Amino acid sequence: MTNILKLTLILSSFFLISCGNDNIVDTSQIPPSGTGGSVGGIGTLSNDSLAALYAKTPCSGGARMSEMYFTSSSATVQGSNINANWQSGTTSGSLVDKSRYVGFSQFNDIMILEKVTTASGTAAFNLIVSFCQDQQLLIQGRTYSNFMTPNGITVSDNLNCPSNNVISGYFTMMADAYGQASSRPVNTLFTVSANQGSCPF
Repeated sequence: MTNILKLTLILSSFFLISCGNDNIVDTSQIPPSGTGGSVGGIGTLSNDSLAALYAKTPCSGGARMSEMYFTSSSATVQGSNINANWQSGTTSGSLVDKSRYVGFSQFNDIMILEKVTTASGTAAFNLIVSFCQDQQLLIQGRTYSNFMTPNGITVSDNLNCPSNNVISGYFTMMADAYGQASSRPVNTLFTVSANQGSCPF
């Protein structure tokens, strides 16, 4: 076996296990999001907007899983980097002007970050993560836990689109034991879409 073939196999194995909470998300409790918006959207993002985004960014190898929703009212912002300890759920509020950021993985998983202002005037961040199913690792009905963004989420403005960009968002979570499959980590890097000619929204 040549060195190039060995390297290709190693990289392929790495990409197959990469795709992707101090909380548990039980995807068996919410239906798959074939048209988006399984729990009502976040901030000012409507179900129709989610469905349109999914239509623009279809999963290549399978169905799209139910969205995972997280929120933080104590995020810290340092320059263009946002650090937060995420909790399951959302915070109601109005979208802060042009404060929606969208990132994509190489597998068309999607991350959307929004900064909202609550009725009391405080700021919070909402996060939606939409994964494409990946055999038994990312699958509807499996539970996930220990969701973290250990390096924060780095964002930037996009003057050509209504929404902005996630430049780098490294996400980790644990896929809990499922059937005959043991628990294992899921790691996903979200970044700017490869399709720069198309705005997400």
